[in-house]
Amino acid sequence: MDEKTRKGPSLAAISCLLTLAVSLWMEVELSSALFRAVLVYLGLSLVLLVYRVILGHYLVISERKAREELLEKARREAEAELARQKEKEAKGAKAAPRQKAPAEA
Repeated sequence: MDEKTRKGPSLAAISCLLTLAVSLWMEVELSSALFRAVLVYLGLSLVLLVYRVILGHYLVISERKAREELLEKARREAEAELARQKEKEAKGAKAAPRQKAPAEA
C-alpha cells in the first residue's frame, strides 16, 4: 500500500464520525444519557483514529528514513569496495614491473 491508501480511510472515518457527532448534537438533547454515551464513544473513536493517523505518518517517515540510511550504507560500502579494488590494481601494477625487471636481466 502506498501512503495515500494508508491514510485515506482513517481521514475519511474521522470526517464521517465528526459529521455524525455534529448531526447528533443538533438533533438530540445534551442531557440525554444515551446521547452523552454516544458522544463519549465518538470522542474516544476520534482520539483513536487521530492517534492512528499520527502513528501512520510517523511510520511512513521512519520507513523512509530507514530506507535512505540503508541506501546510503550500501552506497558507502560499494564505494569502499571500489576503492579497495583500485588499490589492489595499483599494487598489482607496481608489483608487475618489479617482477619483470629481474627476469629481463
